[in-house]
Amino acid sequence: MNQATSSQATQGQISQGQQAQNQGSLKQQSQRQPQQQPSNPQHEQIESHRPQREQVKNQQPQSQPPRKEKSETYTPGNFFYALLQVETNKRKGNRESDFEEGKGPFNIRYEYWTEAGIPEDYKTRILELEKSKECIRTWMNRHCKPEWSKTMSLEDCETCVRKYRGGPKGNTVDPDNEYWIEFKEYLNPDKTC
Repeated sequence: MNQATSSQATQGQISQGQQAQNQGSLKQQSQRQPQQQPSNPQHEQIESHRPQREQVKNQQPQSQPPRKEKSETYTPGNFFYALLQVETNKRKGNRESDFEEGKGPFNIRYEYWTEAGIPEDYKTRILELEKSKECIRTWMNRHCKPEWSKTMSLEDCETCVRKYRGGPKGNTVDPDNEYWIEFKEYLNPDKTC
């Protein structure tokens, strides 16, 4: 062989050797790293979410702030139950209140009865539970129209009980928080009157 041919042959052997070596290193790299897919925008979008999902899976659960409980709703029956407990000091039987100013199970005054427009005799009918509830319902429908409904929030009940206690503007001027706190203790969506 002449010198040019032998150098070409040597270069061919070297390049074949380099190719084999390069292929071996490529195989090692492909085993270490996943092969890249052809460029596809949808594929790239999916790929971009994978690390986030894996990150979320690998994260330790963290303590979450307490969830705000679902707000309970109350009925007029729940309202009457709590009011009855407060006004009669939870006594059963004779439901007349302890106070001289009002009468009946809800300690209703004569002025409240007449303002509600109940036509029956105050002295005899006020002692009846259903007639007393009718009086309160009528009064609430007049003075607590947006709050007094079939389903009331805790805030609605507070407005109604403060007006019941302090008059039509009682929710804005009545500072009697003790009455509201006691009423709220008895307010229960499972108990009605």
